[in-house]
Amino acid sequence: MAGKDNQPPAPIITNGDMSAAVASSPFAMAWFDNICVTLWWSGTPTGTFDVQVSHDEVNWGSIDLSPVPVASGSAGVVVIDIMQLSPRYIRVNYSRTSGTGTLNATVSGKMV
Repeated sequence: MAGKDNQPPAPIITNGDMSAAVASSPFAMAWFDNICVTLWWSGTPTGTFDVQVSHDEVNWGSIDLSPVPVASGSAGVVVIDIMQLSPRYIRVNYSRTSGTGTLNATVSGKMV
């Protein structure tokens, strides 16, 4: 039986400063159908996360996530599992409300 191709976790944010907005580097999803974004942070940040996709790394659109992932004033972890994406690129943005912290993020993928 053949295995499914997968992308091991790749860093897209390393030690991001959450005292301001943070934007990840774009990640090319290639042929992966299912994507997992893992965000983890320390400190006391408060703000929201936004996942965006693009076909050309120029025009970005947000994915509707419900509930919207948040950092709520203490260290935490959020795992966002996104299934059946067709755009080629993905990125993550953090919008700060208050507090400070350090953000890290990885993305991984799997073929269906």
